[in-house]
Amino acid sequence: MSRQLALEKELSQVKSLNKTIDALTETVVSAKKNIAKTKSTTDSAGALLEDWIKILNQTSFARNALQDSRWKGPIEDNEDEGDEVSVQVDQLTSELEALEEQNRKLQAQLDSYKRPDSSERSRKRQKT
Repeated sequence: MSRQLALEKELSQVKSLNKTIDALTETVVSAKKNIAKTKSTTDSAGALLEDWIKILNQTSFARNALQDSRWKGPIEDNEDEGDEVSVQVDQLTSELEALEEQNRKLQAQLDSYKRPDSSERSRKRQKT
């Protein structure tokens, strides 16, 4: 009977070990779920933090603009930008006209090199 008792004792130990392994498996599955939940929460917190940083940056910009004594408001700022653009357009237009005039002069010079003038043509005719 001692063999029978030894086998029953071993069976009892194996059942105990199986219960422990089942509990460990459940703990691992629960930890996995908790980790997934923590990751999701962390991602959400990161997104909220990014939004909060954007809000703080915009608030800081608005506060600085309001405290700046030189700031005249968005309408006058846009008008000032429009004036600057007009000046730039005028300058570029002037530069373009000057370049076009220079191009015409250079083209005339090139054309004069390509065609012999009328006095040279008449001399060539007289020689023949």
